[in-house]
Amino acid sequence: MTYMQLTGEGDPTDVAVSSFVANLPELLGAMRRDPRCLVAICDFSDFRYVQFWAEGDIVIAECISNLHLTGEMALTAEQESQLEAAGWVAPSHDGSPNWSMRISGDSEVGELSLAVAHVITEILGQGATPQSLTAEFRTFEVHRSPSMPMDAARHESRRNRDELDAAAWDSIVEQFDEWDFPTDGSLPSEDNPD
Repeated sequence: MTYMQLTGEGDPTDVAVSSFVANLPELLGAMRRDPRCLVAICDFSDFRYVQFWAEGDIVIAECISNLHLTGEMALTAEQESQLEAAGWVAPSHDGSPNWSMRISGDSEVGELSLAVAHVITEILGQGATPQSLTAEFRTFEVHRSPSMPMDAARHESRRNRDELDAAAWDSIVEQFDEWDFPTDGSLPSEDNPD
Protein backbone atom coordinates (compact mmCIF):
# COMPACT_ATOMS: atom_id res chain seq x y z
CA MET A 1 0.00 0.00 0.00
CA THR A 2 1.19 3.50 -0.85
CA TYR A 3 0.23 6.40 1.38
CA MET A 4 0.35 9.89 -0.04
CA GLN A 5 1.73 12.70 2.15
CA LEU A 6 -1.12 15.08 3.08
CA THR A 7 -1.01 18.78 3.94
CA GLY A 8 -4.06 18.64 6.19
CA GLU A 9 -7.42 20.29 5.58
CA GLY A 10 -6.55 23.51 7.40
CA ASP A 11 -2.92 23.73 6.31
CA PRO A 12 -2.71 24.67 2.61
CA THR A 13 0.54 25.22 0.80
CA ASP A 14 1.18 27.78 -1.95
CA VAL A 15 1.82 26.32 -5.39
CA ALA A 16 2.55 27.72 -8.81
CA VAL A 17 -0.46 27.08 -11.04
CA SER A 18 1.85 25.93 -13.86
CA SER A 19 3.51 23.38 -11.53
CA PHE A 20 0.14 22.15 -10.25
CA VAL A 21 -1.11 21.61 -13.81
CA ALA A 22 2.14 19.88 -14.86
CA ASN A 23 1.94 17.50 -11.88
CA LEU A 24 -1.76 16.57 -12.20
CA PRO A 25 -1.05 13.05 -13.57
CA GLU A 26 1.23 12.26 -10.61
CA LEU A 27 -1.26 13.72 -8.10
CA LEU A 28 -4.22 11.78 -9.49
CA GLY A 29 -2.18 8.57 -9.79
CA ALA A 30 -1.01 8.88 -6.17
CA MET A 31 -4.55 9.53 -4.98
CA ARG A 32 -5.74 6.38 -6.79
CA ARG A 33 -3.02 4.23 -5.20
CA ASP A 34 -3.69 5.46 -1.65
CA PRO A 35 -6.20 3.21 0.18
CA ARG A 36 -7.75 6.12 2.11
CA CYS A 37 -10.64 8.36 1.04
CA LEU A 38 -8.75 11.52 0.02
CA VAL A 39 -9.65 15.05 -1.00
CA ALA A 40 -7.38 17.53 -2.79
CA ILE A 41 -8.45 21.13 -3.31
CA CYS A 42 -6.74 23.84 -5.34
CA ASP A 43 -8.08 27.30 -4.42
CA PHE A 44 -7.26 30.07 -6.86
CA SER A 45 -6.79 33.75 -5.99
CA ASP A 46 -10.22 34.66 -7.41
CA PHE A 47 -11.94 32.23 -4.98
CA ARG A 48 -12.70 29.68 -7.68
CA TYR A 49 -11.37 26.15 -7.30
CA VAL A 50 -10.98 22.62 -8.58
CA GLN A 51 -11.08 19.66 -6.23
CA PHE A 52 -10.64 15.91 -6.34
CA TRP A 53 -12.10 13.03 -4.36
CA ALA A 54 -10.45 9.62 -4.55
CA GLU A 55 -11.08 6.23 -3.06
CA GLY A 56 -10.24 2.84 -4.47
CA ASP A 57 -10.37 2.96 -8.25
CA ILE A 58 -12.61 6.05 -8.35
CA VAL A 59 -11.37 9.61 -8.81
CA ILE A 60 -13.87 12.45 -9.12
CA ALA A 61 -12.70 15.85 -10.34
CA GLU A 62 -14.87 18.88 -9.67
CA CYS A 63 -14.85 22.44 -10.98
CA ILE A 64 -16.74 25.19 -9.16
CA SER A 65 -20.09 26.07 -10.72
CA ASN A 66 -22.43 29.03 -10.81
CA LEU A 67 -24.32 27.52 -7.87
CA HIS A 68 -21.41 29.06 -5.88
CA LEU A 69 -20.52 32.02 -8.11
CA THR A 70 -22.16 35.34 -9.00
CA GLY A 71 -21.27 38.49 -10.89
CA GLU A 72 -17.89 38.72 -12.60
CA MET A 73 -16.74 35.43 -11.08
CA ALA A 74 -19.60 33.43 -12.61
CA LEU A 75 -18.90 31.12 -15.53
CA THR A 76 -20.27 32.38 -18.83
CA ALA A 77 -22.76 30.39 -20.87
CA GLU A 78 -19.93 29.68 -23.34
CA GLN A 79 -17.67 28.34 -20.56
CA GLU A 80 -20.47 26.09 -19.30
CA SER A 81 -21.03 24.85 -22.86
CA GLN A 82 -17.31 24.03 -23.13
CA LEU A 83 -17.48 22.02 -19.88
CA GLU A 84 -20.51 20.09 -21.10
CA ALA A 85 -18.97 19.44 -24.52
CA ALA A 86 -15.82 18.11 -22.82
CA GLY A 87 -17.86 15.53 -20.91
CA TRP A 88 -18.22 17.24 -17.52
CA VAL A 89 -21.47 16.44 -15.68
CA ALA A 90 -23.54 19.55 -14.99
CA PRO A 91 -24.08 20.62 -11.38
CA SER A 92 -27.37 20.12 -9.59
CA HIS A 93 -28.90 21.16 -6.28
CA ASP A 94 -29.63 17.56 -5.29
CA GLY A 95 -26.40 15.98 -6.53
CA SER A 96 -22.99 17.56 -6.95
CA PRO A 97 -23.20 21.38 -6.85
CA ASN A 98 -20.04 21.46 -9.01
CA TRP A 99 -19.20 20.40 -12.54
CA SER A 100 -17.78 16.89 -12.18
CA MET A 101 -15.97 14.16 -14.08
CA ARG A 102 -15.40 10.61 -12.79
CA ILE A 103 -12.81 8.00 -13.74
CA SER A 104 -12.32 4.44 -12.56
CA GLY A 105 -9.17 3.19 -14.30
CA ASP A 106 -5.46 3.91 -14.55
CA SER A 107 -5.81 4.39 -18.29
CA GLU A 108 -8.15 7.36 -17.70
CA VAL A 109 -5.80 9.36 -15.42
CA GLY A 110 -4.12 11.05 -18.41
CA GLU A 111 -7.46 12.04 -19.94
CA LEU A 112 -8.72 13.45 -16.64
CA SER A 113 -5.46 15.35 -16.14
CA LEU A 114 -5.80 16.95 -19.57
CA ALA A 115 -9.48 17.79 -18.96
CA VAL A 116 -8.68 19.47 -15.62
CA ALA A 117 -5.67 21.29 -17.08
CA HIS A 118 -7.96 22.70 -19.80
CA VAL A 119 -10.48 23.84 -17.16
CA ILE A 120 -7.79 25.53 -15.06
CA THR A 121 -5.92 27.33 -17.82
CA GLU A 122 -8.58 27.97 -20.47
CA ILE A 123 -11.98 28.10 -18.75
CA LEU A 124 -10.99 29.51 -15.35
CA GLY A 125 -8.07 31.45 -16.88
CA GLN A 126 -5.65 30.66 -14.07
CA GLY A 127 -2.01 31.55 -14.65
CA ALA A 128 -2.96 34.13 -17.27
CA THR A 129 -2.32 37.19 -15.06
CA PRO A 130 0.23 37.94 -12.33
CA GLN A 131 -2.56 37.67 -9.72
CA SER A 132 -3.43 34.15 -10.84
CA LEU A 133 0.06 32.65 -11.00
CA THR A 134 -0.21 30.93 -7.60
CA ALA A 135 -2.88 28.99 -5.74
CA GLU A 136 -3.39 27.34 -2.38
CA PHE A 137 -3.34 23.56 -2.42
CA ARG A 138 -4.35 21.16 0.35
CA THR A 139 -4.89 17.43 0.70
CA PHE A 140 -6.60 15.56 3.50
CA GLU A 141 -8.27 12.31 4.46
CA VAL A 142 -12.02 12.05 4.93
CA HIS A 143 -12.90 9.79 7.83
CA ARG A 144 -16.19 8.04 7.29
CA SER A 145 -17.99 4.83 8.00
CA PRO A 146 -16.90 1.99 5.66
CA SER A 147 -20.57 1.46 4.85
CA MET A 148 -20.98 5.05 3.59
CA PRO A 149 -20.43 5.35 -0.18
CA MET A 150 -18.00 8.04 -1.37
CA ASP A 151 -20.79 10.09 -2.97
CA ALA A 152 -22.66 10.14 0.35
CA ALA A 153 -19.42 11.21 2.09
CA ARG A 154 -19.03 14.04 -0.45
CA HIS A 155 -22.56 15.24 0.26
CA GLU A 156 -22.07 14.98 4.04
CA SER A 157 -18.78 16.88 3.85
CA ARG A 158 -20.45 19.72 1.95
CA ARG A 159 -23.33 19.84 4.44
CA ASN A 160 -20.90 19.96 7.37
CA ARG A 161 -18.81 22.66 5.68
CA ASP A 162 -21.95 24.74 5.00
CA GLU A 163 -22.95 24.42 8.66
CA LEU A 164 -19.44 25.47 9.77
CA ASP A 165 -19.52 28.45 7.39
CA ALA A 166 -22.94 29.50 8.78
CA ALA A 167 -21.70 29.15 12.37
CA ALA A 168 -18.59 31.21 11.59
CA TRP A 169 -20.73 33.91 10.00
CA ASP A 170 -23.07 33.98 13.03
CA SER A 171 -20.02 34.38 15.29
CA ILE A 172 -18.75 37.34 13.24
CA VAL A 173 -22.16 39.01 13.31
CA GLU A 174 -22.36 38.53 17.09
CA GLN A 175 -18.95 40.18 17.53
CA PHE A 176 -19.92 43.18 15.43
CA ASP A 177 -23.26 43.53 17.23
CA GLU A 178 -21.28 44.26 20.41
CA TRP A 179 -19.37 47.13 18.79
CA ASP A 180 -20.75 50.63 19.05
CA PHE A 181 -20.22 52.29 15.68
CA PRO A 182 -20.81 56.05 15.19
CA THR A 183 -24.09 56.79 13.41
CA ASP A 184 -22.73 59.79 11.48
CA GLY A 185 -20.62 57.64 9.14
CA SER A 186 -17.31 58.54 10.78
CA LEU A 187 -14.89 55.94 12.08
CA PRO A 188 -14.11 55.64 15.77
CA SER A 189 -10.72 57.05 16.79
CA GLU A 190 -8.58 56.89 19.92
CA ASP A 191 -9.56 60.49 20.74
CA ASN A 192 -13.26 59.84 20.18
CA PRO A 193 -14.01 56.13 20.69
CA ASP A 194 -17.77 56.70 20.43
